[in-house]
Amino acid sequence: TRNFSGRQTGSVEDFSYAVSLLTESNSGFKGLSEPKDGPWPTHTREDDLETTQLRLQGLYTPTLDDQIDITLGLGRDHLQLPENDVRGYHNREFNNHYQHISWKHLLDNGDVATSFYHNYMHIEDDTQIGLLSEFINPALIPVYFPGKTDEFIYGDIRDGVSERYHLEVQHTFDVNRQLKMVWGSAFRVDRLGSRFLLGHDETIDEEQYQLFANADWTFLPRWNANFGVMLETNSLVGTFASPRMGVNYQIHTDHMLRASVTAGKRTPSLLSVYQNTAVTFADGTPIDQIIGNTGVASAEKVNVLELGYLGTFLQGDLSLDLKLFKEQLRDARYDAKQTVVDLDGSRRVWRNGLDWDNEGVEMQLRYQPDLQWLVSLQYAYMDIDGFFPDQTSPKDIGNQLPTHNTSLLAAYRFLPGWELSGVLYHTSEMKWTSGDEVDEITRLDLRLAKTLKLGDWQGLLELLVHNADDDYVDYDNDDRFERRFFVRLKFDLD
Repeated sequence: TRNFSGRQTGSVEDFSYAVSLLTESNSGFKGLSEPKDGPWPTHTREDDLETTQLRLQGLYTPTLDDQIDITLGLGRDHLQLPENDVRGYHNREFNNHYQHISWKHLLDNGDVATSFYHNYMHIEDDTQIGLLSEFINPALIPVYFPGKTDEFIYGDIRDGVSERYHLEVQHTFDVNRQLKMVWGSAFRVDRLGSRFLLGHDETIDEEQYQLFANADWTFLPRWNANFGVMLETNSLVGTFASPRMGVNYQIHTDHMLRASVTAGKRTPSLLSVYQNTAVTFADGTPIDQIIGNTGVASAEKVNVLELGYLGTFLQGDLSLDLKLFKEQLRDARYDAKQTVVDLDGSRRVWRNGLDWDNEGVEMQLRYQPDLQWLVSLQYAYMDIDGFFPDQTSPKDIGNQLPTHNTSLLAAYRFLPGWELSGVLYHTSEMKWTSGDEVDEITRLDLRLAKTLKLGDWQGLLELLVHNADDDYVDYDNDDRFERRFFVRLKFDLD
C-alpha cells in the first residue's frame, strides 16, 4: 500500500483557498485460495488499485453577510477486478469530475442559502469472456443463433456514463423565540448511459422536484417537537409525500428522552427501472440475457419508529446514547428470476414487491475522565424478517446484514506528544447479496503516534497495525485480510 497526500492553503484578499492532491495504490489480495468451479480458467489473482484525486476548495466573503463556497475536483481510478475473464481479471477505469458552489446570505432573523452541484463519472471496462465455442459446441452455434459464426465475446460494464445536476434553495428563520422554521425546494436531473447495462446507446434521464419544510417548536420548558414533510414528484414514479414527526423531553439537565415516527417514500434508482443487460454478439444480438425490467415502477415505502435516550453521568465524564428502532420496508425493488429463451433459459427482472421488517437497538457508551484517557463502546443489534418472493424457492433475507456489530475504542496519552490507541471490531456472520457467506469477524487495529516539531514545521509520525489478530475473510472468500503494518508521516510546512 502506497498513499500520498499534499495540501496547500492560502488567501488573496477576501478569498481563501486550499488545493489538495491525493494518490493511493495497493497490490490487492494474494492469489485465489482455491480453484473455482466452472468453465473459467484459474489465473493468478490480479486486483490492483490506483487512484488519483485533485481538489480545489475556496471560500469568498465579499461582505459580512455573504459567504460563497466553491469546490472543484477531478479524479481517476484504475482497478483490476478478479472476474470471469479469459485472463482471470479485467481492467476498469473510472474518470470523474465534480463542481459545487453555494451562497449563504444572513438575514435579521435567519438566512437564505442556495447551492448547486454537478458530478460526472465515465466508466470503461474491457472484460473478455472468450470465444463462444469455449462454452457451447461449435456445431450448435448456427442452431441456437442462425446466421452467426464463432465470435470473441465481451461482458460486464464495458462503457457507461453517470451524471447528476442538483439545485437547491432554502430559507431558515425564527418565527419567535419558541418556533424556528426552514423551508425550500430542489430540482435534480439524473442521467445514465451504457449499452451493456441498458441494451441501447440512448441516454436516459430522470427529473425530480422537491418541496420541503421543517419546524422546530419548544412548546413547553422541557418539551421540544419537530415536524417535517417533503413533497416530491419525478418522472419515474409520480408524486408522493414523506412526513416525519419527533418529540424530545428533557427529564433532567443530564437526561433526555426522544421519539420519532417517519412515513417515508423513496424513488427507485434509475438503473433498476430501465436496466436491460445481456451478453451479445458484436452486432447486439443477445447470447445470454442477464437482467431486465417489467417497465413498471412505484415508490418504495419506509415506515420508521425510533425511541431514544441520551444521558450523562459522573459530571459529564460518562455518556450513554441509546436508540430502539423498528423499520417496515414495503414494495421495495428486487430482481426476481424469470424464464426466457436464451443460452441458459433464465434471467433476472427488476420489480417492486419485496417486504421486510427491521428492528433492533443501537448504543454508544463514552468515557473520558481527563485529557489522557478516552474509552468508547459501540454496539448494534439488527433483526431482519423477510423473504425474497421468488416463485420457485423464496429466499430468507434475515442474514443479509450481521445481527451483531460491536466496536471498542481506547486511547491513552502516556507522555507529552505520545499517544497509544486501539480499536477492536466484531461482526457476526452474514451472507452478502452479491458475495459469499462469511463467518464472524474479529479485528484489532493498533496505533502509536508521536507529534514532531522541527523548527517551524509541525508533524505527526504514526505506526499502524491493521488486523493484529488472525486473518479473516470479508465479502468474498478470496478476499483474505492479513496482518498489515503501516508507517504514516504528516507535516505542516509554514
